[in-house]
Amino acid sequence: MSPQFKKGCLISILILIAVLLLIVGIITWQIAKSYGLTRAPYSPLTDNFPNSATCQIILHVPPALPILERVLPWEQLKKNTPIPIPKTTIPMALPYELGFWARTEFAKNQVSFTLSINEKRLGPIAYEWLQSAQPWKELHQIEWDKNGLQFPQRGYLSLSGSIKIPEGVEEQVLKDWKVENKTTKKLDSQSKHLCEIQLDLSNGDFLVWTACILNAQETNWQDELKNNQFAKMIYEIAKKLRKINITIDPKTIPDELDTKVIIQAEPEAQAQMELFIAGMAIPMIQDYLKSQFGMILEGKLVWDKNQNALVGNLNLKNFENFLRTQLASLVK
Repeated sequence: MSPQFKKGCLISILILIAVLLLIVGIITWQIAKSYGLTRAPYSPLTDNFPNSATCQIILHVPPALPILERVLPWEQLKKNTPIPIPKTTIPMALPYELGFWARTEFAKNQVSFTLSINEKRLGPIAYEWLQSAQPWKELHQIEWDKNGLQFPQRGYLSLSGSIKIPEGVEEQVLKDWKVENKTTKKLDSQSKHLCEIQLDLSNGDFLVWTACILNAQETNWQDELKNNQFAKMIYEIAKKLRKINITIDPKTIPDELDTKVIIQAEPEAQAQMELFIAGMAIPMIQDYLKSQFGMILEGKLVWDKNQNALVGNLNLKNFENFLRTQLASLVK
């Protein structure tokens, strides 16, 4: 056999191997793409929030990873779920962010909202499973989008719905609030807090949301406002509220969360808010958390004249055991 022939065979074999590797690579890439094994791009969910969203909530997952490491029942997950190597798979598959926004639409007599996920991996699989099971349909009080879960592109999953506004709410809002057509400031897309909540209440959404919740529980909001003295007191304060901002972050000490609260209102509401919210509501919440869940909420809210708001940093302790118990019950 001539050297030239041997050289030609070697080149042919190398070319064949290269072609096979290319084919395998393409197949692997297509499978990874189809099942979402590749990392989806990070895209802040707030970019998809409408300017009219008066309720905005964002949960950033990365700051929660150390907490999940401590509270997830890893052994149960390993035994009772098909998840391979949970300690590796779960952190890899968790999304970047979870988001929620809502807005009141009197013209349609509804509160519209959207739940969204900036998925990182396994989005196609999650979409197929959720769209098939449609667990959200168990909430019959909500009118869900007929198309169900939306997955227009890698990195973004969303589910929209609406709740009917009870009769008489719009008239009451127009009576007690100066309703304006305006845009709302979106949450900062660059922020990395564990959780952020922004509620714009200047157009009477406090009453709208409360009435919708009561209606879903088959309770008449007008009867509550008429007969419940506690509800009357809350309502008088609600008419003067303007905006609520809350940020939550894990502290360097395990099992503690730092919660910054800003509740803006009209200046004349200072005395009522100091009495009811700072003097009554916060202590009631503290007692409830301690007696029911063993959690400790420290701190207080004080009036800041520069912001026309009750402000303060609250420290929540001993919450991880509650999370650990709840998660363990879900895996059984």
